[in-house]
Amino acid sequence: MSITLRENGTLQAVDGPDHMGLLRMVTVAKGLHLEITTGMRLTSRAPKCSTIARRDYGLRGKPEKLYQGMLALIQAKRLELGATPEEVAALVI
Repeated sequence: MSITLRENGTLQAVDGPDHMGLLRMVTVAKGLHLEITTGMRLTSRAPKCSTIARRDYGLRGKPEKLYQGMLALIQAKRLELGATPEEVAALVI
């Protein structure tokens, strides 16, 4: 089984620790997008997604740059997990 991102950005299936890492990346990217567009956080108890992107993925900069960096990391991870370049190019988050 593999992870599949649907056109609306939802996930179809997750299997294995590599795919769980990808799921976390997608969640952080979605949270960054929410922080950028509305100023809201995913949860009040956990760190902001921008903090997670900086701490766990080593990214630097403003939230917009962090979001672009997360998208690049997601694309690289999907290629690593066997997605074709066409599937990676069609990524919608």
